[in-house]
Amino acid sequence: MKKLNLFLIMIMMTQSTFAVDVRVKDISRIEGSRDNMLVGNGIVTGLSGTGDSAGNRITLQSVSNMLKRFGVNVSSTDIRSRNVAAVSIQAIIPPFAQPGDKLDITVTSIGDARSLAGGSLLLTELKGADQKIYALAQGALSVGGFQQGNQNVSVSKNHTTSAIISNGAIVEVEIESALFENHQTHLLLNSADITTAIRIEKKINSELSSDVTASIINPSKINLQFKSNSIFETISKIQALSIEPDFVSKVVINEKTGTVISGANVRVSPIVLSHGALKIQIGSSISTYEHKEDDLSGYSRDTTMRSSLDYEETTNVISFDDSVKIEDLIVALSQVKLSSRDIISVLQALKESGALHAELVVQ
Repeated sequence: MKKLNLFLIMIMMTQSTFAVDVRVKDISRIEGSRDNMLVGNGIVTGLSGTGDSAGNRITLQSVSNMLKRFGVNVSSTDIRSRNVAAVSIQAIIPPFAQPGDKLDITVTSIGDARSLAGGSLLLTELKGADQKIYALAQGALSVGGFQQGNQNVSVSKNHTTSAIISNGAIVEVEIESALFENHQTHLLLNSADITTAIRIEKKINSELSSDVTASIINPSKINLQFKSNSIFETISKIQALSIEPDFVSKVVINEKTGTVISGANVRVSPIVLSHGALKIQIGSSISTYEHKEDDLSGYSRDTTMRSSLDYEETTNVISFDDSVKIEDLIVALSQVKLSSRDIISVLQALKESGALHAELVVQ
């Protein structure tokens, strides 16, 4: 079995030396400023015999209904063509999108079509969750793959039953957003955290007290009460403020690539773990020495904490004499050429035992 290389990325974010300030704009949003989903069902034409089969009732009925709108009365039972396909269209409309703005759309087959390559989407209505029409979609499909052959022998690359149309939809109706009521709104954090919310609240009240008052409602919501009519200008000032966000210690593992990403402050408690023919001893020692200050004061005593790391491949026991940082553990495991899969297994076992003081995310 081929071994995967282990990539260790230590993100140093200690509160003193490696503090990182970010804009409020990058970790929050204004309530009401959100994306919305649009969806619709349509027909793709122009396929070279790779569309839905004659037994697909959805496609036949859709084609019949479409032709009737143009004054052509054809029964669905009289349609025999594999050049059309029934599709679903999805789009995301951003906040404050205005009529005439263009959206990218995704088109996917809902029938038994073999490929959408070369097809063109007919005019389709895109609706929101309230069943109102907000955009119209149409255009030539871009398929990121191919399929060649017949029913018996074929070769394909990527998914040919899914396609995109860049700027394939045009917004027809603006989605109204109730941003401000009674001169107030809410600032919503992308990741709920009470410490970060408190820091934002204090920063706003400290630097923009003449324009707005901030008060925490919960770890992800901060109320903003505006004192002037310059609401948008005040919001711009709030979003430009820089604070140091707090974060939850995490260790992220990707088993497919052998990647481990961890914060530098993640700790591992003392534990004994049996794994292969390996022994790691991580501990700390205290040394004391005396030195003479001057002739009058005499001697003074200083105490220094020293950390040590030793490892050998002679026994099947891994032991920790004291709490250690996770980067020390992974570096030690890597230096004795333990495979990435084995290192990931060790981290998972540490989490199960409760010795790894961080959230473990396995991808």
